[in-house]
Amino acid sequence: MSATGLALGAAAAVLPPRRRGTTSSLLLAELVQLERDGRAERFWTLCTAAASQLVSEAVDYRHREQVCPDEEAYLAATSAEPSAYARTVRTWLVDQWACTYTSSNVRPSVRDGSIEHFDRLYGAGMRASLARLFEESAA
Repeated sequence: MSATGLALGAAAAVLPPRRRGTTSSLLLAELVQLERDGRAERFWTLCTAAASQLVSEAVDYRHREQVCPDEEAYLAATSAEPSAYARTVRTWLVDQWACTYTSSNVRPSVRDGSIEHFDRLYGAGMRASLARLFEESAA
């Protein structure tokens, strides 16, 4: 809602189709709970800050999502950080770099924070390598 300036239903409608139903129902339930807890205003403040940061960074997440499965992206990331566990690189590409999800199930690495730890260890190098790869391909 904060990012689009639209009401909840309209904001959910602009999400990619495979996420629309699940996202809007889960978000609505969470919003109701935040309201009950007296934390809704804080939530919206943080959403506004996050949306503003995303706009200022001008990252094309849709483009990232489209190239995420490309073998070139995987090779660029693993070449940048050869000591990173290769299977986790694929999860990182989806969850951390492209900010998207391949299913409605929340992965254990998201729940236990291990993907964030992996990102702290290897994310900067992989992001830099991916940025170079896609700058070169755009030129």
